[in-house]
Formats: sequence, structure tokens, C-alpha cells
Amino acid sequence: MLNLKDGPAKGMYSTQRAPVYLRAVVRTDGERDVLDLVEDKPEANERVYIYEWEGEASVIHLYYGGGRGRWDVLASYHFLPDVNAENARDNAAWQAWATARLAAKDKPRGEAQP
Repeated sequence: MLNLKDGPAKGMYSTQRAPVYLRAVVRTDGERDVLDLVEDKPEANERVYIYEWEGEASVIHLYYGGGRGRWDVLASYHFLPDVNAENARDNAAWQAWATARLAAKDKPRGEAQP
């Protein structure tokens, strides 16, 4: 279960992936969803919001009985209000943004930046 702690898509979502940066959508009818899979794309009737993973994550197995079950991820996210998420509608642009942001976070502080 992903816990989006704040923002327009606040709530709990069942997923099998917990990327560091996550797109969440709110449809014009008020329905909410997360775009956790690499191939997920926002629809024209969905507004996009960006969330960032925080803290630790873990994996649990949900058992439904009768030999049925699935693995689920437990993670928390906070809303990034200063990110123009409409620019993240295109999957290639979204992946490039998330990769660049991760790379920037990994650079040691105080080092000269290009």
C-alpha cells in the first residue's frame, strides 16, 4: 500500500511498485489513481501530480485464501507542489525528469556543479 500523505491525490493505493518519484492522477469525476508502472500514462481527463517517496519501504504478502495472494509494497510519499506535473504527461519526459532529479540528489553537497 502506498500512502500519499498529502496533496490532491491523498490516500492509500495498492501497488506492486514504489518508485522514488510517483505520478498520481485525479480524474475529472474525482477518481484518483497512481501511475506506478513504467508503461502507465495519464489520460486526457486526468490531472497529474508528483509525489516523492520518504522514509523506508517494505514488502508484504497479502493472502486471500484458497492459494490466492499477492505481494504489495508499503511506502509513504509527500506531495511536491512546486513541480509542474503537466510537463510529466509524456512518459519519456517524465522518466528523464525523474532520472535527472535522482542524479542531482546523489551529488555531494558543496561540490562544484556543472
